[in-house]
Amino acid sequence: MLAILSAVAQPDHTIVVSLDPTGGDNATTKQLEYQLPGEPEFGHSTPITANSMTVGPFPAGVTVSFRTVVSNSNPGFVTSPVVAAVA
Repeated sequence: MLAILSAVAQPDHTIVVSLDPTGGDNATTKQLEYQLPGEPEFGHSTPITANSMTVGPFPAGVTVSFRTVVSNSNPGFVTSPVVAAVA
C-alpha cells in the first residue's frame, strides 16, 4: 500500500498530496485517484511520479477525495484509505 500522509489545500485552489516515501516499493504501477462531489466513482487518475504531487485547480470550496492505487502481479490492486481536502 502507498499511504497518503496529507492533502493540503493551497491559495490557488490546488491541493498538495504528500505520500509515504516508504510505501509502494514493489508496485509496478502507482496511481493517484480523486473523486469530486456527486461522482459515483474515483474517475480521475494520474500516475504517481513523486512523493508530493499538486493536483487541480478545483472550484473553491469543493471537497476532493483522494486515494492511491498500486498494483503488481501479486496481490493485484491495493488501494489506500481515502483522504479528503477542501479546495
